[in-house]
Amino acid sequence: MLDISADWTIAAWFYWPLASTGSSWWTLTRGTNDHQILVNRGSNLLGTYDNKGGTGWHSSGFNMSSLSVGWHHIAAVGSGTETKFYIDATLKGTADYKSDTDIKTLGNYIGGNQNWGKFDELKVWNKALSEDEISQEYAASRSSCSGTCYTEPIADYRMENFPWNGTAGEVVDSGTGESNGVAAKAGSGTLPTQTTPSGGKVCRAGVFSRVNANNGGYLDLGDPADGDLDPGTDPWTMSAWIKWGGSAGENIIYNKENLYETRVNGGYIQYAWQPHWAWDGGTSLPVTADTWTYVTIVYDGFEQILYKDGVRVYSRPQTGAIGTNSSKLLIGARGSASPRNFFGGMVDEVKIYNRALAENEIKSDKDESRDCSADTVVITTTSLPDGTINSSYSYTISATGGTTPYGWEILSSGIPGLSIVPNTGELHGTIDVCAGDYNITVRVTDAGSRTDERIFTLAVVNGTLSVSPSSPQTFNCTSSTFYQDFSASGPRLGALENWAVTWHGTNPGGFEVISTGEATVRFRKSGTSTIGSGYQFKLTARDSVCNDNEVDSGYYTLNISGEGGDEPYYSGMVGEWRLDECAWDGTTDEISDASGTNAHGESHNMGSADTVNRSIGKVCYSAAVNLDTVTNQYVNLGHEAFQNLGDFSLSMWFRIDSLSSSIQTLFSGAKAGADNTMLIFLNSTGTALTTWVNQTTTGGFNIGSTVADGLWHHLVWTRKVSDGTEVVYIDKAALSDTQGIGNISNVTLDAGGAILGQEQDSVGDAFDVNQIFHGWIDEVMVYNKVLTQTDVNNLYSLTHDCVGSCYTDAIAWYYMDEDSWTTGNPCVIDSIGGYDGTPTGDSSINKTDSHLCYAGEFADAPGNDSCITITGLPVSTTAGDKTTVCFWMKWAGNGNEMPIGWANSYDLFFYGTTRFGFNTGASDLYGIDGANALANDWYHVAAIFSNNAPLKNQLYIDGTLQPIAVLTGTPVNRTVSSTFYISGWSPSDGYKFNGMIDELRIYTRGLSSSEVTEDMNLTHSCPGP
Repeated sequence: MLDISADWTIAAWFYWPLASTGSSWWTLTRGTNDHQILVNRGSNLLGTYDNKGGTGWHSSGFNMSSLSVGWHHIAAVGSGTETKFYIDATLKGTADYKSDTDIKTLGNYIGGNQNWGKFDELKVWNKALSEDEISQEYAASRSSCSGTCYTEPIADYRMENFPWNGTAGEVVDSGTGESNGVAAKAGSGTLPTQTTPSGGKVCRAGVFSRVNANNGGYLDLGDPADGDLDPGTDPWTMSAWIKWGGSAGENIIYNKENLYETRVNGGYIQYAWQPHWAWDGGTSLPVTADTWTYVTIVYDGFEQILYKDGVRVYSRPQTGAIGTNSSKLLIGARGSASPRNFFGGMVDEVKIYNRALAENEIKSDKDESRDCSADTVVITTTSLPDGTINSSYSYTISATGGTTPYGWEILSSGIPGLSIVPNTGELHGTIDVCAGDYNITVRVTDAGSRTDERIFTLAVVNGTLSVSPSSPQTFNCTSSTFYQDFSASGPRLGALENWAVTWHGTNPGGFEVISTGEATVRFRKSGTSTIGSGYQFKLTARDSVCNDNEVDSGYYTLNISGEGGDEPYYSGMVGEWRLDECAWDGTTDEISDASGTNAHGESHNMGSADTVNRSIGKVCYSAAVNLDTVTNQYVNLGHEAFQNLGDFSLSMWFRIDSLSSSIQTLFSGAKAGADNTMLIFLNSTGTALTTWVNQTTTGGFNIGSTVADGLWHHLVWTRKVSDGTEVVYIDKAALSDTQGIGNISNVTLDAGGAILGQEQDSVGDAFDVNQIFHGWIDEVMVYNKVLTQTDVNNLYSLTHDCVGSCYTDAIAWYYMDEDSWTTGNPCVIDSIGGYDGTPTGDSSINKTDSHLCYAGEFADAPGNDSCITITGLPVSTTAGDKTTVCFWMKWAGNGNEMPIGWANSYDLFFYGTTRFGFNTGASDLYGIDGANALANDWYHVAAIFSNNAPLKNQLYIDGTLQPIAVLTGTPVNRTVSSTFYISGWSPSDGYKFNGMIDELRIYTRGLSSSEVTEDMNLTHSCPGP
């Protein structure tokens, strides 16, 4: 007897439902006078009973019928005057009585007839356990059981003995009974095979091939004479790992006909065990194809229990013996005489016990592992780390056992970019697939030709795609052409596509995103917007190859003010060819369309020799076509921009070098059978324009004066499709249409049929030498709408940055901001390249009159040689190459002076007091009249010198290209030189400049009009405090 007169705790595991026989009570513990734990059979209430004091039944209030079928943990804690009852570590009720007598019987009343049923692990403490201590007891377990009754399996088929070829005894029983078997087949089936040592659930597994119900392979374990495979009257436990292949019909796992068998049928495990020879289990144990499942069936003489992966899922009461017969035990089929209903899949670790296993023993068997390398080589790596798309990958797979060295190979792989190092097992390469799970089968071979194979699943994940500039960040839109470029970085397999802008809250309208490259995008104005602040937006896109690889920028803040609410110039634009590329050679799509239509174009019959003339465009580079004696050059624009145009507008800048004898074709658009689908040209004198639409002469526009003046002119041609009305603008002025024949059909051009500089009489061909445009074309745009006068005015003023390696900075920049100059010393500082100048004569610094900060001052008094000599300049003297000199000048108004000059008699010259321009030392002047207007004020001058081509020179005053002409003499060929003079063309000549020079810069290339303007607006900080 156990004395529990003070505080106490009784705990145990019990099986619900309780015993089916007995009187009106179920008793777990009974003392001499009291019951500590019992259940009222009538009400199923849990409580205690006071015999000693005579107060009788004390209920806890908990109804045991609410419990699920199976094992549960009970703990009764007696303390003070009450008893608390815990089920599965949860307080369920309290009885207002505590027994203080001893414990005399367990599981029944002293006189019997109150049998409790199954219970286990009963413990008694002479103290009241806390709730935490009860929880610890509930969680406690034992993985093994000790004692002579806990016998090892009488049969244990590990599927290890290799290989199987149909030899008797080859299927080894590793249990105590030595009931070995043989691999067999029926009909057109094949013998079961075995996996590699690491390919099964525990080392090797048996692989069973099912052709159909009547043809397949199986293991024949016979009917041993010792009866080990016959339960007789013993309890019985059978377990196995199975990996069902998913085949339909009855797939027998094992069978001893008319004694015990188990199957997979329709995705469920079912069994038939005597003495109840019928299929039991129903749908209680579902299995998934190609997934390992541990199946255990236990019969203890009272019930049959079905376990899945060590967890009880089904039971039924049963008594009686399973019995004995002469049928063979088969794994993978049924029927001793005529095997059938074959299993398709893998089977491993089949164990048979002639006793009923407890749950902890079943779980211990499930978790069992072994050293698979005892007699062969085994791959010990069980999993691979994740990989990231389009990223490098490296992981070394390991093996043990066998005889080194090992050789490694990949048998199959879902990731083409990975390979394995044969002598190390390093799996490496690039993950060239999208996110997902990919199987890779690897084989290792040892020096004794023993092998192992393992199928690894490599999970490929998306990396992080990040956007720069990163969020959060604030952008201020103050212009109708506002834009912000973004770029994305991170692992991806394709270009980023489906860029979208998402607004958080209010959408101000008038913004879009356009792709500018594989991982770049431009967020820009697209229409009118509502002025305001605090708008929030984000950008999203996805990988074109891997759709789930997405980028999300997070939210940015946008403030809109001023002109930021206006419509941008490119609204309605379907083509924009800036013609700014640094080099053309005829490569397809070399001329970029900036509109987003991707109507890219290419040059024809142009190359590096044309680059020097292309550099002097209107905005950055331009198309320089058919200069001098060339007649076969043209530019082909992408026809994609000219598709089904109703309303349209065509805009461009042009500058004429010389006139053809017939017409000057600016743009020619054609399609098959209609060579004049969209055509605009100048007449032979450059004084009128003619338009054609869909084979009809639709417009005639008199300009009034020739545009063949060497200057840039802006052209806009619009057509309104509803009535065919056309308007042509030259330099913002609308011209009157003298033709007035409207065409109201849409315009579509064929590939190769959108041409600048030639007139085509068939698509992309049949040019006429007398209809060529000779000169420069720049900034070509086409719209699917009619531009207004305001739009035209805006386009006239439009410019943009020049981007590319050809847009080099000045090689020298002279601020003229020194505190003073010392004659004969190189003290005129070049702030860029170190080509410092040396002053002579009365050259000096003027600190009170300048364009910016200080200025250099020069005098042209008799005998005064004031100038600055600069030597060693790395300028090109190659024929045709250009050099640009920009400076600010304040001329005193005296005649016959040179503000700048080269040592080769190539200079800028005031011829008298009214003419100014280029001089080649031949009593000549190529320049402008009326120069006296330049006296006594600051002006910006840009002079573009062409080597050995003086009539290709250009002169800008305050950013405006001048209409220069030969005013006197005949210019001769000259080149620039490495020696340059500010004031005069040598130290000793008499053409010294009288006035001031400031902010002089030298460029080793010709500048465009926009770059001249940019130079004019350059600034910097001034010296001094």
